Amino acid sequence: MGPEGTKLLTSGVGISSAEHPDAADGKIGRLQAKDVKGRTLGWVHHQAAPPSTSLLATAGGVVFSGDLDPALKAFDDAPGELLWQAPLDDLPSSSTVTYRVGRAQYVAVVVGLRNNHVSDLSRTCNAFRKRRGLAAETPTGGAAVWVFGL
Repeated sequence: MGPEGTKLLTSGVGISSAEHPDAADGKIGRLQAKDVKGRTLGWVHHQAAPPSTSLLATAGGVVFSGDLDPALKAFDDAPGELLWQAPLDDLPSSSTVTYRVGRAQYVAVVVGLRNNHVSDLSRTCNAFRKRRGLAAETPTGGAAVWVFGL
């Protein structure tokens, strides 16, 4: 925030984009767990693309996250270890949900429905990639619901 960029207030304060100082390694996505009681950082997972969905923590100790790779990923909630990932054909654009039918458990996410959050993240991520000579992501799968059996 400062005098440059898009003016948000009548005071003249503006907002403009700036790279995060921790992005020098080319990774602009980050998930982290905090120990709220102890006020300490539990773990950090750096990744090339930022999350585009809410995170879903399960009673079984798994955290699901959709990101702009585009992919759906599962992490162990204790050490933050990546347990599983599935490529998607478009950007995840909703909250991830889990549900059970009979004895089978599923996780699902909507992809391909752009909203302001996903569009802004995608534009920022692609500009970052282009500045580094990397290919921009342009998924073309379209709107769908991806469901995975657990």
